[in-house]
Amino acid sequence: MTPYFETGDIQIYHGDAREVLSDLSVEATACVTDPPYGLGDEPDPADVMRAWADGTDPDVGGGGFMGEDWDSFVPAPNTFEAIYGSLLPGAPMLCFAGSRTADWMGMSLRFAGFERRDTIQYLFGSGFPKSLAIGKAIDDAKGAEREDLGP
Repeated sequence: MTPYFETGDIQIYHGDAREVLSDLSVEATACVTDPPYGLGDEPDPADVMRAWADGTDPDVGGGGFMGEDWDSFVPAPNTFEAIYGSLLPGAPMLCFAGSRTADWMGMSLRFAGFERRDTIQYLFGSGFPKSLAIGKAIDDAKGAEREDLGP
């Protein structure tokens, strides 16, 4: 397999990890990955668990980030199994996940054989909706009407 980009000792391959890693002979000492976060429609948990237990990708509808299908759900365990098989025993993985789907990502990693040791969380608040006039929302909730003061 030809690298997508290469400079010095660094080689970058572009493609499905399951296919790329099966073509390479790699024994990595660590893995740092930022896989798709799976920000699409929330699937039925029972369907996902059945598919993962059968070793298949779940049928998840709806696109994820910007409507893209590749981000509709977190990678299935068979993707992480390919990564697991390319790591030396005891090698760590740092895997990023979305705050809404971190539980799914963790479960997919466990199905693939990884042990979850430590978790680092980056939590943030997004504030209240910017398109909401809070005064008008309070008036609407109370059933009140404001006097029109003109221009």
